[in-house]
Order: sequence, then structure tokens, then C-alpha cells
Amino acid sequence: MERKPGHDLVVTVRGARQAQASASWAQREIWGVISWLGDQPQSFTMREMVPVPEGVTVAGVGRALEEVVARVDVLRTRLVMDATGLRQEVDGSGTLTVPVWSAAPDRVIEDAKELVAAMTATVFDLAEQWPVRFALVLADETPAALVLNVSHAAVDAIGLALLKTELRDALAGVPVEPVESRWQPLDQAAYEASEPGRRRSRRAVRFREDLLGEVPESLVPPSSAPPHTPRIVQVDIESSAVAVAAELLADRQRVSTSAVLLAAQAAVVSHHTGADPAFLTLIVGGRVERRLQTMIGPVVQNGLFRVDVGTGSFTDLVTRCYRQALLTYQHGNHDTVELAEAQRRVAARRGFVPQVGVFFNDAREQQRWSGLPQVRSAPQELAEDLAALCRDTRIEYVTGWEQQDLTVFLSVSDASGAAALQLRVDTAYLGVEDARRILAGIESLLVAAAVGDLDMRHAGQVLGVRPAAGPTGSD
Repeated sequence: MERKPGHDLVVTVRGARQAQASASWAQREIWGVISWLGDQPQSFTMREMVPVPEGVTVAGVGRALEEVVARVDVLRTRLVMDATGLRQEVDGSGTLTVPVWSAAPDRVIEDAKELVAAMTATVFDLAEQWPVRFALVLADETPAALVLNVSHAAVDAIGLALLKTELRDALAGVPVEPVESRWQPLDQAAYEASEPGRRRSRRAVRFREDLLGEVPESLVPPSSAPPHTPRIVQVDIESSAVAVAAELLADRQRVSTSAVLLAAQAAVVSHHTGADPAFLTLIVGGRVERRLQTMIGPVVQNGLFRVDVGTGSFTDLVTRCYRQALLTYQHGNHDTVELAEAQRRVAARRGFVPQVGVFFNDAREQQRWSGLPQVRSAPQELAEDLAALCRDTRIEYVTGWEQQDLTVFLSVSDASGAAALQLRVDTAYLGVEDARRILAGIESLLVAAAVGDLDMRHAGQVLGVRPAAGPTGSD
């Protein structure tokens, strides 16, 4: 693939909404994480590819981009820290340069993926630049694919999916709703500053402060082995057995597959670390209100979750996780400044700052998997079928980073025919092989519970490890 010199598209926006306001709670939260990472926030740059419909010209792509960037405030938003705090500054005009590349017709998808990955290496200056960049890929001189990078400070996973739909519709000439009817981050910040928004934050902060009073000083004990290089590693699992077992258990308990996977993570990590009750940080989507369901922008925040692990059966644990997760989601959206004040109060009372670096993030758009293999229902036959699926499971080391603010971070992503889970661990606490064992343990636990309900007192026999000593610093 080669760049076409002198053929760059210049996307010009004029007369769009221009305004300044305090950043929304979600903008502040993700901006804080990105700022903490310093010069390596590439993992918080999101990427996407949008096919260009047949018959759309290069000029047509330019017009579609001008329309979308003008309509979607967050694509023209800079995040600026001043004496009053973090502010969102929405520009009413400006330009974006879109490089144009040429690819062989049979290489468009592969080349587009390589291009968008290479674009990710350039870090956004969120105070000075718009948080999005585009590139256009041609095949036989005809637009074939539009690729984009967008900062996680501008969109979360659902926001990115909504943006992709917006771009696809604009390229296809689909009519869109008026700009005035859209809920955008400026509107969200105004709601959060209102009295109903303040009440919501106060309730959430009180809930979080109460739980922080129970969190041990050290949830995961440090490892005696030296850290891996790089220190943060990611190990992935692709397992049809996990997906099939999770759906069976969810149907039996009438809960979401997310609750089942959360229960499995809580049980396995608790068993490896000795922490019971288990405390986790849940990534809270927060798109309950109708106005937020179509907002292109960040909404997610961190919520604190607590569950007792070692009593009853695994299905009992699933039910507890489902109920406790609902409480976490109800109290997930909060003013980050108010939460910081609450954390300081807890630290003053307890003599340390409680940290919950064990994360669960279900980033799927759908709660079910498509294309799963069929299994028989009789217990013995089900056990045989799930065992056969386990033989096809893939667990592999993927990549690593020198720095991320986590101890254990489990993500669930969309996949077809199998569950796709990504586990990041800080190897100062858990090694690469520990990460592999945790993922294998999640699979083993779900399979065992799907075949016959599992008494949590016997979970160690399924996982093949003895429970670790408990955490330190409990009151």
C-alpha cells in the first residue's frame, strides 16, 4: 500500500456549535487515566474501519466526514485543565487532514488494519487537538475503506459503535436526526451540575465510601518472583466451552451471561489470592437513561463491587453477583472530585488508601454468542461435549506494557462461536503462568458448574490449586 502524495482530503467544519463547560464525570475519569499513563496512552486510542459503499467518490467521503464532525460535538472537543478543573472546549470550526492511500483490491482489509494500527502509535494531544484522525483507503482509485483512530477520552466502546453507525449512514446518504435533538457531553455536564445530578453523585459516593471502609490494604499479595519484562502482560483465551457453559448457567438462573462470567472471575481470583469477600472494580456503562443510549461520547466510570465467595454453590454465587452488580451499576456514576474527597476521608480514618486494582469489564454489545456448537443436555453427555470443546480452547500470551493502573483486569469482547476473554495482570503480583491458570480456571469452574452445581468449598479441587493466604490490612 502506498500513500497518494498531493491527494489528501481536507475536511473543513464551519458554523458548528461552539461552547465551553466543565468536563463530564466520565470525561474526567478517563482523562485522569490517560494523563497518569504519561507518554504511553496508545492503549487508550480506539480504532475502527468503515467500508465505503460502492459509488461513493472521494469528494463524497469528504462531505460525509464534514457532516459527521459538524454534528458530533465530541469529535471537535479539546480537554483543557485550568484553575477551575478539567474543561471541555468544543470548537465551532476547524480542519482535519485525511491522508489518502492506495491498496490492491485483494488487500484492502489487511492493509486498512495495518494502517489504523500504525496510526495508533501517534499520541493525541487532548488539550490542543481534536481527538480523532481519519485515513481513506482506495482500491483501483475508488474509495474502499475509511479508517479512524479516536481517543478513549472521546468515546467508550458503545460510543465508538454509535460513531461507526453514524459514519456508515453518512457515507450511504441516510437521513439523520437534527443536531438539536441529540444529547451530547455538553448536555450531560449540564445535567451533572444540576440538583438531580448532584443528588445522584452524593448517593453514589456514599455507597462507595461505605464499601471502601471494608477493603483490605492489600487485595493481592506481591509475588516473590521478579516482574516480567514488560511488567504488565496480556493473556487471552478463546473458548467455546466458556460460552456454552455461561449461557447454560445464565438460562438456569435467569441472569445475564455477564453475571456468570463475573462470578467465575470473582471465584477464581479469590481462590488464587485468598481474598474473601472479593472486591472488584466494575466498568459501569451507565447508559440506562434513553438520552444516553444514543450519545456519542464517554459514559463509563468505575464502580466498586463486593461479594462473598466461599459459601453455598456456584449458582448461589452467580445470583449474589447479579444482585450486587445491580447495586454497583446503580451507584456507578459519580463526580470524581467528590469521590476523591471521600477517598481521603477513608484514608484518614484507616491509615491507608484502599485500592481495588482487580477489574471486570464486559465490553460486548450483545449478551449472547452466535454460532455456538450444540451440546446434549443429559449430565454425562453434557460433560463429554464440554470436555471435547475444552480441547479446542486456545490460551496465549498476546502483548505487554510497562505501565498500567491495574493488578488484574479481565475484559470480555464480542466474538462468534466462542467466548473471547482478555486478562491483563501486573507481574509484580501475578506472573504470566498465573494469568494462564486464572483463565483456565474460569473455564474449568464454568464447565463443572454447568454439568452439576458446584459447592464452592470444593472449588480448589476443580481449579487444581490450594487457596492462597488472605489479604492484609483488613479492619
